[in-house]
Amino acid sequence: MPRFYLAKLDSLVEQYSADRFMLRSYSSSGFEGGSIITDFYSVLSIEAPSNVVKQINLSYSFEALEFKRWLNVFCSPTLALQADKLLQAFNSSLQKFTLLDQAVFERYKFQACEYLTLFCKKHNVNQGDRLLRDVGGSISKPYIEQKLSFEQFKVVADYVHENDIKLYKMICHSLYLMSYHACFKSEFGQYFVSRYTLSEVSNTTMFKQRLINFVKSLLGHSVANDDSEHLTADVDRLREKLNISDEFSDADLLREVAIIAEKNRDIGLAYHLMNRAQQLRPNGSLIRAKMKYYESKIGNQKRED
Repeated sequence: MPRFYLAKLDSLVEQYSADRFMLRSYSSSGFEGGSIITDFYSVLSIEAPSNVVKQINLSYSFEALEFKRWLNVFCSPTLALQADKLLQAFNSSLQKFTLLDQAVFERYKFQACEYLTLFCKKHNVNQGDRLLRDVGGSISKPYIEQKLSFEQFKVVADYVHENDIKLYKMICHSLYLMSYHACFKSEFGQYFVSRYTLSEVSNTTMFKQRLINFVKSLLGHSVANDDSEHLTADVDRLREKLNISDEFSDADLLREVAIIAEKNRDIGLAYHLMNRAQQLRPNGSLIRAKMKYYESKIGNQKRED
């Protein structure tokens, strides 16, 4: 609902006093110089560079946006962010669209105009009249039902593979770790992992990249965050829930829970847990053997599906 955001902003202005806020219209005709960047420069009374582009963020096509929603189900925020720029660069005929049907769009527009009018009267909003004019004159883009077809999915998946194989393999690896989840067993998931086996995208085959990241960190360069913090927090919660002594190592704990999942025939979950145990104990012989066994089982499951 449009009112939610304005009500939140209104409460903040009331709480901290209006003189601590500079309220400016987020609208193409309301921006000084026609761009949010030039508008920001004007606030600082600094002349903007001559090469400022008007469009800062690329807009998602329908297919890429729905593909991104699919990624968000199983990918870490870090990996999803890596995919973001590539997906924004994906072009299709469905570049301009809305997921709101005409009736919902008109209702939202009416509410937005109503609440904006009250807000602009109450507060000093720079170029508020232009903002109201732009919102009131807005026209709905073509409506598309929020349902990605298999053919559309394949086009985006192929695009990711063609443009960033490393990213594609990382997504494959994340997907394999969720082999117990519907996202892996679905038509989308099975198509995406069909190019590579689990062993081809597993952590052991990514040693080179981990080594490069280590060297970068020594040189002071930033590298993508791993899941080590989340891993520690998860194990701590598990240890607390089961009231397990600190004498029992994290690697042993994860290994044993993985074996329980295996006996319960949930090989995907078993692999996920054993993979975490291997991060803590890379040279564990039983862990390595179990990882190879799970990889084989998941590979067979993919072929059966």
